[in-house]
Amino acid sequence: MRPGDAITHQQAAVLLGVHPSTVAHMVQNGELRSYQGKPSLSRAQVEAVAELRQRFRVSPAEAADQLGVRPTTVVRWLDTGVIPGHRTVQGRWRLDPEDVRRIRAEGPDLVTGAEAANILGLSSSRVTQLADADLIPYVEVPTRKHMRRLYPRAQLEVVAKARSVRYARWHGNKHRRTTRR
Repeated sequence: MRPGDAITHQQAAVLLGVHPSTVAHMVQNGELRSYQGKPSLSRAQVEAVAELRQRFRVSPAEAADQLGVRPTTVVRWLDTGVIPGHRTVQGRWRLDPEDVRRIRAEGPDLVTGAEAANILGLSSSRVTQLADADLIPYVEVPTRKHMRRLYPRAQLEVVAKARSVRYARWHGNKHRRTTRR
């Protein structure tokens, strides 16, 4: 950092929109770092933190209200990577409001085996067989007791579309043969 890039805690508080004592707490918690042990901070670092705080401003409880689920469900989704989020230095999850809106409209990015079966029009056991054979994509995420398979919704929808096109072609050709004879 160049000497001209250094700002005071008061200036950082104005950039972040918080009280100067909050800036001191952010330095103590490691969210911001002092410049060479002095009570000054890097302007670029403060601006980056301000951008993160502005972008990821929805708490799991607020997201749960919007999504119609419990806050513990949102935290579990965040912990397992089902939905994107940002963890603060204090360990609290924050979500981007755009992600919450998208999840409310489209559902989570990763779905369970039962939901994958519904998307593909198959049984859950067939989805497991296809995943075991590496014919459909999945991600294993840790839970408290074991690893759990989750399936990427967008890729499953592509597979389902391809299956329906192939099915229509096959059945369309079969139907034409019977009518021509």
